[in-house]
Amino acid sequence: MVMALQHGVLPKTLHVGEPTPKVDWSAGAVALLTEETAWPSTGQPRRAGVSSFGISGTNTHAVLEQAPDDEPVSVSESPGVVPWVISARTADALRAQARQLREYVEQRPGLDTAAVADTLVNGRALFEHRAVVLAEAPDAVAAALDALAAGQPHTHLVRARPRPSARPCWCSRGRDAVGRYGCRTPRLHACVRGVHCPL
Repeated sequence: MVMALQHGVLPKTLHVGEPTPKVDWSAGAVALLTEETAWPSTGQPRRAGVSSFGISGTNTHAVLEQAPDDEPVSVSESPGVVPWVISARTADALRAQARQLREYVEQRPGLDTAAVADTLVNGRALFEHRAVVLAEAPDAVAAALDALAAGQPHTHLVRARPRPSARPCWCSRGRDAVGRYGCRTPRLHACVRGVHCPL
């Protein structure tokens, strides 16, 4: 029924060749669909009921409603420099990730760079081998990804591997970042908790 709501088409009733004569189908508004039927829009969301039956009768009944149409999100201004964090288990896998991301960028000229950055950080696991592309212009992003894929340095590219260190942590440097970005920095606060260094 979810697909029927989305596409505006009612599927035919399964396993019914001919409606049973024991029901007066002319009375009321209930009918078996012997063939696929259009479900036109009326200006209101489409709704459908879905029941689950067991030995004792109806166990569950759910009412589904058509989801609203997606509205394109207009970006009024450039988000500026957005970090694209790429990680992999090995150096070779990191370069392969860069090549795949480069192809993805090339196929989508109007890409939302902030959305990609968010997905790369929050939608993927972070592995040992990491790189960050820091660029605003699409051609600079593409060039940095090309450099990463080729194992070459680039102005807008930083590579790293996390390792324990005994070097001191200057916590005061993070205060400016907290003040500038405020509550939009959950990763920063997680790092602060990890080093037990209050800002």
